[in-house]
Amino acid sequence: MSRVGVIAALPVEAACLAGYSITPGEPYCINDNLVVLVSGTGSARARTSAEKLLEFNVQALVSWGVAGAMDIALHAGDVILPEMITHASQTYVPSPDWRQRLHSRLQRNNFNVNSGAIAEVSDILISPEEKVKFHNATDAVAADMESAAIAAVATSANIDYLAIRVISDDVTTSIPNAVLRYTNCYGQPVQPGFIFEILRHPVQIKLLIRLARGFRAAINTLQSISNAISDDLLYD
Repeated sequence: MSRVGVIAALPVEAACLAGYSITPGEPYCINDNLVVLVSGTGSARARTSAEKLLEFNVQALVSWGVAGAMDIALHAGDVILPEMITHASQTYVPSPDWRQRLHSRLQRNNFNVNSGAIAEVSDILISPEEKVKFHNATDAVAADMESAAIAAVATSANIDYLAIRVISDDVTTSIPNAVLRYTNCYGQPVQPGFIFEILRHPVQIKLLIRLARGFRAAINTLQSISNAISDDLLYD
């Protein structure tokens, strides 16, 4: 079986595969066929991480983690196995056979799997209005900041790739300022700024609770996916 490299932006996403938190920036071999690396958020970090995994002789790459919904029909915990990944004028098509095998496996395990396009964003879409506007412009159902960069590296290396993403915030969820200003690239609150921002503007507490619930639903689904596809992501 070929070796698969998985890039997760956040330690908590990678932990769903590894079983515990791993050091960001360092490839972690779960077994002989599966290597996971925590990149941090953003396309530049994702690209660097994907290139690093190529040095570990991976034959395929996976973008793994959460995404924001842009389609009103999607809810926290829904799975996206996109048939297309877009960035500006670029369109990438994940491996059709590999994607279909995984799609069939997840459906047999009663996951709510969607196949719409994922679009790359350079910054978090913070409001329902921004999400709807970007959806109308791209026709994508969800957005993240890493999948297109990983797809670009895989395409240049002429290897297969997939995106496995789970919705954490639906279209109606707004992102509070405390998260935007005082969260690091690994999704961790930066103290004391995070606390002071909430104390100054306590109206954010309800937004944080809703965002946290959606994120927890997404992580629970990622963990369930990991349990369902333990045979090295079904890649031959």
